[in-house]
Amino acid sequence: MFKRIPAWLFALLLSVIVSDRAAAQACLGLPSLASHPVNLGVGAEFADGAKAYGARLGFGSPTIFGGVSVALNDYEDADEESTSLAFDGGLSFPVGVSRRAAMCPIASIGYEFGPNVDTVLGELEFGTLALGGGVAFGGVAYSTEGLQILPFASAQLAYARVKVELDDESDTDSETFGLVDLGLGFQFRERFVVRPLFTIPLGLEDSDPVFGLSFVIGF
Repeated sequence: MFKRIPAWLFALLLSVIVSDRAAAQACLGLPSLASHPVNLGVGAEFADGAKAYGARLGFGSPTIFGGVSVALNDYEDADEESTSLAFDGGLSFPVGVSRRAAMCPIASIGYEFGPNVDTVLGELEFGTLALGGGVAFGGVAYSTEGLQILPFASAQLAYARVKVELDDESDTDSETFGLVDLGLGFQFRERFVVRPLFTIPLGLEDSDPVFGLSFVIGF
């Protein structure tokens, strides 16, 4: 019924849904859940033709963690913004003699409501389910009394399925692809983190790296 769903619709999924970051510790460049079992983050992510602004509430212990995220997504080719809701979680395993690094299996599930696109045939309504899973690794590379630098990286396998509706007709399209995250966490006074991040898609046609910047505080 419809042409293949355009590649731009997948461009931001890899940042606003699939790769919503679980609130672990050094493996993801975030405040330690051992001393602050709850954290709140706000941030933005920018892809070619799309951007997102969101917030995330994370919680857990030094070994198991989870979180819920919401985001407002803006596409250049869409008339309206969309919203997304995602849940994530994982486990944390300290590694190394000094136990200053960690390895974390991670997984996430999310859904994006919209965007809607006006066409000559009417309004196309989109909805997207996204799943992701993989492993993250990071640690403390530099530490002083008031500052820690936490480099981290992760690799995930992601799946996104888009459903589009026009009047009483519908069609679906899906993509399976890889994601590589590279970032740094700058942690101040053990509870506040500034966190730049690059997400690199693998095997996803017509997609460019995504840049994100978030601010996280632990409680």
